[in-house]
Amino acid sequence: MNQQQNVQLVQQAFAAFSTADIDRVLKTLAADVDWFIPGPTEIIPFAGKRHGPQEVAESFCALAAAQVAERFEPLEFIASEPKVVMLGVHAGA
Repeated sequence: MNQQQNVQLVQQAFAAFSTADIDRVLKTLAADVDWFIPGPTEIIPFAGKRHGPQEVAESFCALAAAQVAERFEPLEFIASEPKVVMLGVHAGA
């Protein structure tokens, strides 16, 4: 895939996430996906590094158990083949 296709795939994943369609999100991930949410894992249970769709799914479960999303807004997608980074805003209670 080229850089634009990679960005589109990540955008699709985050669009699915914004509607809580986790199965659709997981289908967009590569078997060797590296997923990172910054923050201390002892305070933020869904933060940290994850590898593979199963670990990403576990992160989503931890997120759902920890808070209700009040705001989720992807702001920018940055691509450098084959990596894509999303910068955005998330707030929850």
